[in-house]
Amino acid sequence: MKAGWVAVVLFGSCVCLAAPVDRQEAWRLLNQRDFAPLDDSFNTAQRTYEDNAPRSTDAERTLSRTFRVFYSADESTGPLYDAWVKAYPRSYAASLARGEYLTALAWKRRGSDFARSISPAQWEAMDKVATLAKAELRRSLALTAKPVLTYEFLIELDMMTSGGNAAALLAEARRLDPEAYYASRAYLTGLRPQWGGSLADMRAFVARYRKAGGTGWKVDCLEAQVLDIEASDQVTPNPADRLTAMNRAIDLCPQASRYDARAYYHHQQKQDALAEKDYREALRLDSGDQWARASLGMQLVDVGNAEEGIALCRAAAAQQEPNAFQCLAYAYKFGKGVSKDPADVVRWLERSAASGNRSGMNDLAGYYWRGEGVPENKNRAVELWRMSAAKGYVPAREKLKELGFAE
Repeated sequence: MKAGWVAVVLFGSCVCLAAPVDRQEAWRLLNQRDFAPLDDSFNTAQRTYEDNAPRSTDAERTLSRTFRVFYSADESTGPLYDAWVKAYPRSYAASLARGEYLTALAWKRRGSDFARSISPAQWEAMDKVATLAKAELRRSLALTAKPVLTYEFLIELDMMTSGGNAAALLAEARRLDPEAYYASRAYLTGLRPQWGGSLADMRAFVARYRKAGGTGWKVDCLEAQVLDIEASDQVTPNPADRLTAMNRAIDLCPQASRYDARAYYHHQQKQDALAEKDYREALRLDSGDQWARASLGMQLVDVGNAEEGIALCRAAAAQQEPNAFQCLAYAYKFGKGVSKDPADVVRWLERSAASGNRSGMNDLAGYYWRGEGVPENKNRAVELWRMSAAKGYVPAREKLKELGFAE
């Protein structure tokens, strides 16, 4: 077995699970369509989980981290998943991987804004992909003995599309694994106030999970998920209280995304050293965290460490991270580590806007309006401002109002 792939070593009664599969090796095999070792290794990881779940509190976490490599909305990989499934139609690993990819793509189609800011076209595009994802994931249920990870994504999709079957799906997952942490986590996400639930609902769910005998780290991470919501400015207006919630969440369940959130908080408070420290910790925990890479790059460019900052932003841009496009546009606009060049600013803003970044749309509109770095095109500028405003971006709405255009 290749180094880096999942293996199990028994020492007495202890089940010791090796680290998840190396991301780069997995992507190399997928991109080269070398499906045989890819399929064998990930199905081996699934069998390892099935064999050791009753004896290891970390078996599900190891399995999730192994398969999480496929949770990416990079559309260039879609045909690769299709080919993998075609080559191995009875493979649970291939079916789950394709289902994960389609779930991530459905989120991309939806966008990250609140429901009230999402256009009918976005909803329709999301629903089409979500339907494909559900069908693939449902198919995967019959391909292995304990398809517990499948339920995480089925619940996620059900919540996304208001399907109303989340409770039944969670019950199915718990029949396979009484703790079913990742399915439970997905269900808890759907109880957020933004989705019609409440903090009280979330706390009650965690209390029931704890009472049912949930493993310590799993209870801690579910509790941290509630604290993540408490730390949002929509729920907790006071900055000091938000920071308290963030600190507690990190203490309970340190994850890259939580360091990302606290870094952004420190950035907003103009605490650059603390923000940089948290961004770097996020990247240490998850080297694939392109948002942290781009955000750290932007901060370094801004404070004068342009060489490292631009290198980070270019690396994140190569992975299609929208914030990296904004970072590079900023560098070319102000000559931070590169020569000022409006044409290069426009080039990166075009990529930002095409990715759905509302700030990128707003900034690009200004260049078209002024004819700076691009031929003047006021109709295109207004179109971009309207697209940005439709996503809830206040500066775009204010600009349209200033110019006398309706949204």
